Amino acid sequence: MGVAIGVAVGFILLYVAASAAYDEPSKTALAENLFPYAVVLDPSLLKMPWSLLALSLAQYPLYGGAFGFAWRQNRSRLLVLLLSVAFIVGLHVTFAKSAHIARFQYVDRSKVVPEFSARNRTNRWTRAAGACFST
Repeated sequence: MGVAIGVAVGFILLYVAASAAYDEPSKTALAENLFPYAVVLDPSLLKMPWSLLALSLAQYPLYGGAFGFAWRQNRSRLLVLLLSVAFIVGLHVTFAKSAHIARFQYVDRSKVVPEFSARNRTNRWTRAAGACFST
C-alpha cells in the first residue's frame, strides 16, 4: 500500500515540477528540491535523461515502501513510523542541499545555459518533461 501511495505522490510531484518549469526551463529549483538524487547523479541534467527520469520515478515509491514497512511493525508502531519519517526527511534534505551545491558548481563551471524555444518541442508533455530536467 505504501508503494502505491508513493507512486501516486511521485507522479503528482513530477507533474508539479514539470509544470513549474514549463514556461521558464532555466528555473529548476523546485525539481532540485523534490528530486535531489537525480540532480546529484547528473548535475548537468542533460547527459543521462532516462536515468534521471527512472531515479525520479523510483524515489517516492521507495519512500512509500519504507513508510509502509515501518507502519506494519507491531511494536511501537508510531515510534517506528516517526523515526523512519525523520530519517527519510533528513536524508532528503541533505541530498537537496548537495543537489543545490552540485548544480551551482556545474552551472558556474560551464557558464553555458542552453536556450530552449517552444517551437523545438513537439508537444506540451515533452516540453514539460524536458524543462523539468534541463538548465
